[in-house]
Amino acid sequence: MFHIKKWILPAPAIIAKEAQGQSDILWDHTLATIQLTLIGFLIGTLIGLVIAIMLHLIPFLKSACTRYSSLARTFQPSLLRRYS
Repeated sequence: MFHIKKWILPAPAIIAKEAQGQSDILWDHTLATIQLTLIGFLIGTLIGLVIAIMLHLIPFLKSACTRYSSLARTFQPSLLRRYS
């Protein structure tokens, strides 16, 4: 119908057959992706917790960041309306 070449967009059956033939490589890459995702999530969580503790314990940082966070909150609804 659309005359798309098979090497650009192969049929789902061909993709499944190729994935089955290379399942060991696919599984290794899947595990590596999951591992990197979890490591990134852990690093981001730890950084967020450190920043939250610092903002809670150091009044100067809290007052300095409160101005910018309230400024960001005022722009957020207008950005959502503009780009949605």
